Amino acid sequence: MNEAFARIQEMRDQQLTRATRVLAIVGFFAVLSSLSRIFTIGWYNVMYLHIALYLVIMGSVIWRRHLSYSIRVGII
Repeated sequence: MNEAFARIQEMRDQQLTRATRVLAIVGFFAVLSSLSRIFTIGWYNVMYLHIALYLVIMGSVIWRRHLSYSIRVGII
């Protein structure tokens, strides 16, 4: 029974890791879009949100081994 539970936990962790990597890649394009708008239109407050959320997700990707599963889920 414990082996099945451990396997399920491992699968959930792998799925979360893949999801955060995908979010980091997609978020990169959102940040690029925000930065291009800065140079063409000007600075808007929503760009702070894009950049801050991207940095939080990148922090979650970088420090995934040091953060528990619950904290990483909360970040996402």
